[in-house]
Amino acid sequence: PDGLGDGPPSKPNYNIPLAVAVARAHHWHELFLSGRYSSITELASKVGLDRSFVARIMRLALLAPDIIDAIVDGNEPDELTFKKLTAKPVPHCWTAQRKLWGFGEPPQSLSQ
Repeated sequence: PDGLGDGPPSKPNYNIPLAVAVARAHHWHELFLSGRYSSITELASKVGLDRSFVARIMRLALLAPDIIDAIVDGNEPDELTFKKLTAKPVPHCWTAQRKLWGFGEPPQSLSQ
């Protein structure tokens, strides 16, 4: 029909490893906070992964909400990789997170 352009709308280019890591971080964080697992070691054993890997992924639960949204929506900076995101501890300050990983300014309601 008229007005729709020449083809289907373009989809974001999702970085699947980043999106999966963020989803796992939140799921594992919930399991830990709910008391289902008393330690990261116990959780890691249950999911069959190395404790240090589980701990690195769980840190992603501390990401700023707009960073999480960008990753899930496939709108993260092109240069952001799974390795870059998990190589260093996650800063507690959301502004520092945005600067470290190349995100722009947050929506006014999320500035910290």
